[in-house]
Amino acid sequence: SDSKDKLEVIDNDSTLELVNDTYKKINKETYEKYNFNFDEIINNNIKLKYSSIFNPITLLKSGFQKIKSYSVIKKILLVGFFVSAMFTLYSISNIAGIIKVEDKKFVTHNKNYLFISLNKINHDNYLSYEQNEDINYILPGNSSITFNINYNFYYQTIEAYDNINASLSSLNMITSKDLIYGRMPENRYEVVIDKMALDKVLERKIANQVGITKASDFLNLEIFITNMNNFKIVGITDLQSPSLYTFEDMFINILSNAKPGSTDVYGYDYGYEENNNNLLDYNLISDLKIEKGRLPENDYEVIVNYKERYNYDLNKTIDMKVNNKKLKVVGYYSSVTNNMLTNNNTIKYKLLENYREIIVYPKDKDKVIQYFKEKSIKIEDIYSKDRKAYVEERNEYVRSASLVAIIMLAISLVEIYLMIRSSFLSRIKEVGILRAIGIKKTDIYKMFLGEILAITLTASTLGIVVMSYIISGLTKLPLLGENYVFSVPIIVLSIIVIYGFNIVVGLLPVFNTIRKTPAEILSRIDAD
Repeated sequence: SDSKDKLEVIDNDSTLELVNDTYKKINKETYEKYNFNFDEIINNNIKLKYSSIFNPITLLKSGFQKIKSYSVIKKILLVGFFVSAMFTLYSISNIAGIIKVEDKKFVTHNKNYLFISLNKINHDNYLSYEQNEDINYILPGNSSITFNINYNFYYQTIEAYDNINASLSSLNMITSKDLIYGRMPENRYEVVIDKMALDKVLERKIANQVGITKASDFLNLEIFITNMNNFKIVGITDLQSPSLYTFEDMFINILSNAKPGSTDVYGYDYGYEENNNNLLDYNLISDLKIEKGRLPENDYEVIVNYKERYNYDLNKTIDMKVNNKKLKVVGYYSSVTNNMLTNNNTIKYKLLENYREIIVYPKDKDKVIQYFKEKSIKIEDIYSKDRKAYVEERNEYVRSASLVAIIMLAISLVEIYLMIRSSFLSRIKEVGILRAIGIKKTDIYKMFLGEILAITLTASTLGIVVMSYIISGLTKLPLLGENYVFSVPIIVLSIIVIYGFNIVVGLLPVFNTIRKTPAEILSRIDAD
């Protein structure tokens, strides 16, 4: 026979058997003759359980394979996930930036100060406040001053200058432990400045042109105001309080000769009136020589330049008044200056006429607040006042910017929903078949979860990386950078939002479909 034919000889060892019989219909008696005890062959210790066809590795692997098999149009839709992730991170960063209230955004005064606003400062009342044992010191005005700084390090920058706005504060507030650079002052014309005040200078970028790029670069530089010797920055603190620390006996002369700081950006009217009377503390004049008469050691006394002796009679009062008292000329002097010279107290009294506000540095804040309340004088914590003014000033911007950011976020998330839903609707028949052959609902969820995670890892994560780079650059820009927050928590929150939303909206249409029976799912497809 042909080698392809298969022959088998039937013998005792064969698997086949020949039976010489006729067909008999099997009836009940036939199989009742045999006994089969099912319980004897079943191991009751074995617990049957459903084994999923997916594990985390196969989950992602099948997801990536599904993306790979996408049509060109679907792959283009992945760009939507990329863009949506970018806008999601941008929106969250922007919302966090505009609602975050940081000290550096609004603090313009020493945080320890209390603020009093009056229609007019009463001279006698002011002196009585100074005697209060619960008060360290008080200042006329709001403590904010402006010093100038020259950048004449190079020929090209010989006329370049800048200014430093700071809150005048006492060296008694700090110790050498508070310094991050430099040392404590050793004479009256050495000062310590907080890093926050210097950072404001750096934001204007003028200092960068002469190589000053960080706060420590200001160490040992000189700053100046009119009518006084140059001051040297010998120490820098980082107390998040934009202060200039100096000796308390320098306060009045600094306030009298420095311009008020530019802190009216929040709409404050600090009530400063320029002192046009040309009064100056005689202690500031190094080349002073009395030609006739004496020094103005008593209050309300002045001396005038010897060249003006014919205009002012010695030991006579003049029309100029301080605290409603006429000043008395008690001497003539010679010097390069031509100011009227008086003592420090008279300068202080004149300052009280120039301002309508008082700064109080309390020893015991609660006691001081109570003290002024009993006098029916409104006193506020200046930190709270600055913060409130800043928040009120930004409220409208925060509302509009937040609305735009929320709309962008909503559009991004809706776009993600529509794309995932579109992907699912094209696979309803596949879901119906899988359910019909016995695949459990959880495995259907896992199958789509793998696809969602693969899409998110592929497109959304890349979008977050790209936008992170962009936002990190935005935060370094002056003014604009304050509207964004770039940090690990913000990135993590964005990832959670994107992944969470993708998973929820991605599985929502799955849930709505597989809660039906396999027959209902397939019959719907057939009807379509």
